[in-house]
Amino acid sequence: MDGYRGGYIVRKIIENYEKKKNDWNHSLEGRRSLKIHQEDFDRAEREAGAPRGAGRDLVVREMLELERLGLIPKKEVRWQNYKQDFSEFHYYNKDMPVYYKLAGKTPKYEIAAAYKHELEELGGALRRQWLRDYVRDRWREADSGKLKAKELSRIFGQGRKEQYFACLKGLDELEEPVYVQIFSSRYLGRPKIFREDPAGFRGWVVQMARDYHPDIDRAMDDAQVLSWLYIEEYSQQMEVKGPLRLEIEGQTVDLGKLRYGTVLNSETLKNARICREQDIRRIVTIENRASFVCEPFEEETLYVFTHGFLSPKERDFLKALAGALKGRTVEYLHSGDMDFGGLRIFCFIRDNLFPDVRPLHMNAELYRRHLSSGYEMEPGALRDLEKMSAALPEELEELRKELLKTGKGLEQEMLLI
Repeated sequence: MDGYRGGYIVRKIIENYEKKKNDWNHSLEGRRSLKIHQEDFDRAEREAGAPRGAGRDLVVREMLELERLGLIPKKEVRWQNYKQDFSEFHYYNKDMPVYYKLAGKTPKYEIAAAYKHELEELGGALRRQWLRDYVRDRWREADSGKLKAKELSRIFGQGRKEQYFACLKGLDELEEPVYVQIFSSRYLGRPKIFREDPAGFRGWVVQMARDYHPDIDRAMDDAQVLSWLYIEEYSQQMEVKGPLRLEIEGQTVDLGKLRYGTVLNSETLKNARICREQDIRRIVTIENRASFVCEPFEEETLYVFTHGFLSPKERDFLKALAGALKGRTVEYLHSGDMDFGGLRIFCFIRDNLFPDVRPLHMNAELYRRHLSSGYEMEPGALRDLEKMSAALPEELEELRKELLKTGKGLEQEMLLI
């Protein structure tokens, strides 16, 4: 077309076309109108880097060129001042392929169609339902136009599509915890991409899991969310204190002899076998390390430091321990922060590990006694606390009401003062 390349008007036509679902996604038919205001002249001027006041002339000259090319007939332009100005024009959707070519852009409908096809293939290959649900919703967004062209290009263009899809496939395949560098190398090509790339893979995965994974608790921090997906940013380990007996490579190890506690690293959690013969009559999970350390050794009590939400390996290990103790009289207790996070962790342990767990050092009376050491909870935490639907033991329900009344949380370590 005589070397002409689309300018501001062409970009405005494409922008308007892509806003309308019934246009870009379904039809190349119809006639559409656009009004031109002073702000359009100013914007054209800025985008072209033209001298101040030159925007009107740029836009008028472009419209004359589009008339000359026959894309916009003269009758479709509301000219003023002998073609020195105009306030409105009409364009035809049938000409959109030409406008895209002039702008050097791939049409949104082509990007979306290719993206939907890729998503259909990917969704059919995934096993985990929460990932399939995520892919299904992205397909619907692409089909409806809610997923903007810029977002489509960010994911689909510049080689990113392969990385995003590989990341989804990796999340679907993981059955054992791996370090984040290994996950990144295996699925994204280099060790640091997952955490450091501007594309934001880490944040994207965390938010996706929060939105779709049925077992992700909203009180989990980002590292705990990734751990639940088997992506480890640090070694999974569990600190215990008490008479726990393990079999490691044929040798029985009595941790009760280590009266000040010990740490089980990730390989021990994975490979150690829990002995059937145990002297444990009470298991106490403790959210914070200072409180864990301060608990004195007791002959029939196993203390477990949870550091918040337990990782998958820790959870599996404690499930195996509960299985080994099945049929015996064992008391399960949990002690943690008196705030929204603490209540959620209690519910998490009850729902995923020990159904009969009871709260320890978590009640309204103790809370009121130490309230002067409390902290102001965030408005979001208070809203979550108010909406908390999980059935709580009587003492925790009373505590929840106190938390809402005062707006203050109390960290477990404050009880040590």
